[in-house]
Amino acid sequence: VRQMATNLETADRLVREIEPASEGAGRAASVTLLAESLGSGVTPDEVRKLRKVAQATSSAGKPPMSAEAVASAAKGLSFVKEAGLPVPEGTAVMAEAVKQGFRSPEILDLGREVKRREGDYRAGRASLRALRDAIARGDRPDRLFRDSRAETIERPAATRPEAQVDRPAARPEAPQRPEQPVRPERPSTGRER
Repeated sequence: VRQMATNLETADRLVREIEPASEGAGRAASVTLLAESLGSGVTPDEVRKLRKVAQATSSAGKPPMSAEAVASAAKGLSFVKEAGLPVPEGTAVMAEAVKQGFRSPEILDLGREVKRREGDYRAGRASLRALRDAIARGDRPDRLFRDSRAETIERPAATRPEAQVDRPAARPEAPQRPEQPVRPERPSTGRER
């Protein structure tokens, strides 16, 4: 509990450094997310460096990074750290995502996806530098992790366009049974009781 309180206090100070006049629910959400990042191992110095790198790479005339963007990028960086990947390269990826205008949920998803694919990064099948370059080229978040392996694992074959096959309707309608013929009445023979 003490560690959480300390993280919240530190996060509050960092958010005040970024947006001194911020108040309300948005500020509280940024403080909470930033405190969570600090609890996951991101240091205040890494948060400051992340902000500095993102602002240094953003083009002139853009507004400074919001506390929400910094908090999301810090949380994304915490996923990179949890995966045991190099922090400077992770910082560059998160800073580039901010620069390219990724929304906060997209930045968080970016960090989660890096963490999920940590085996690929550790084995050299993927690199944070290549990811940063793809973001810098303008690749959008939904396109960054599309590869042949992901297509087969994450998307069922029936939804892939190349896998569309003409198939008969799910179930042909059962033929209608002919109506039961109506029995004609027998003529009366007079022998009936």
